[in-house]
Amino acid sequence: FVLDVVGDGPDAGLLRDAPASVVHRGWLDRPAIAAILESARCVVVPSRFHETFGLSAAEAMAAGVPLIAARSGALTEMVEDTRGGVLFVPGNRTELAQLLELYARDGSAAELDARGAAGRGFISQHLSPSLMVERTVEVYREAARSRGVELQ
Repeated sequence: FVLDVVGDGPDAGLLRDAPASVVHRGWLDRPAIAAILESARCVVVPSRFHETFGLSAAEAMAAGVPLIAARSGALTEMVEDTRGGVLFVPGNRTELAQLLELYARDGSAAELDARGAAGRGFISQHLSPSLMVERTVEVYREAARSRGVELQ
């Protein structure tokens, strides 16, 4: 399989000597990311830091792609609450490699499909754009009411 690495950062230079099966794509716009997600078997979110949300994880889940995510902050909740993937200890390369090997096997397709569908269902139920707009408007209405103003 091919490991597509999307994004840039201070450690991007470490990928220069990566094997041919690792392709560093660098920074990509949303349409390019969407194209990669269409054919992705899974998405790895290896954050070493405490994530408060995890936009890349949410984008993958919205596309129905299961996650292999670091057990870090909100990523833990997103994966455990949705069953949309699996978790590994941040920085544990051996555990991450084992999970990648497991997901690369042909026999894992049904499990991956189920995890991807679970993640997509969570996003559509709890984080859809229309729901986010509705919740944001309600926050503004509540703030206005607390100041004695009624919004239409």
